[in-house]
Amino acid sequence: MLHIRCCQYCEAPKRHVGCHVDCPEYLAEKQRMEELKQKIKIERLKRQMTEAYFSKRAAAAKEAAKERAKK
Repeated sequence: MLHIRCCQYCEAPKRHVGCHVDCPEYLAEKQRMEELKQKIKIERLKRQMTEAYFSKRAAAAKEAAKERAKK
């Protein structure tokens, strides 16, 4: 799980209600977090597409082998 940790030890007066709106450290870390999440999402989709492709190919090969065995 990814966590934003820049606010973990932040105390008043720097930390206040609504400080995430104007805190440059938080905004920078949030931006990096979103970029990392996007990269993870893309890699996950690539892996799922590859796995689906090869599982379909394997199923088709098994089906073809069954058909050849029948003849």
